[in-house]
Amino acid sequence: MNKLKRALLLTILLASICTPRCLADDTWVVRVTAKELDNYLNFKGSRLLPVAKASVDYSETCGEDTKSGTYEDLYYGNKHAIGCRRYSPLDLTELTRGEIHVVSTSPSGLRESEAYAAANAVERVFLDLYARNCLTLHIIVPHNSFATLVNGFYQNGFTANNRVGCSEPRVSSPTITFVILSDPPGESQRVMF
Repeated sequence: MNKLKRALLLTILLASICTPRCLADDTWVVRVTAKELDNYLNFKGSRLLPVAKASVDYSETCGEDTKSGTYEDLYYGNKHAIGCRRYSPLDLTELTRGEIHVVSTSPSGLRESEAYAAANAVERVFLDLYARNCLTLHIIVPHNSFATLVNGFYQNGFTANNRVGCSEPRVSSPTITFVILSDPPGESQRVMF
């Protein structure tokens, strides 16, 4: 019994040392704001139209501390990545979890070029978060842009994954799975690559 108590206390002590204090909560939010740049690179014979910019910023709350920053701007021309301007590192605490929010600048929702840019930016930032050992729980999308953004994921090579009674797809190769939720709630879609 004495050995069992010591082992239990040692386990609790190690868990408290090795676990970040923020792990119990969703600690960060990454925002992707996509906007079509009207009349940008609009010259005779341009094959880059329409041009869209996806801006990525983040905020993290850990206990009393809050930090935020602008991560990068990604540029897309005719649904192809054409540029990136990184402002700072993605300075989020490792082993934490959070959500990626897609933000629309228009009350009518995202245009097709903006949805493609936002979907591609979400994929890229997801991989950056994964490299930092940060768990992405959901992708939150404005309700009026839900179908357009899901279509943006399909254009990037994702497929629907709505298998009933199965939490993960059965595939032989590594996959990326996103759970996309609308805000306000009402629609959800699981997509995988």
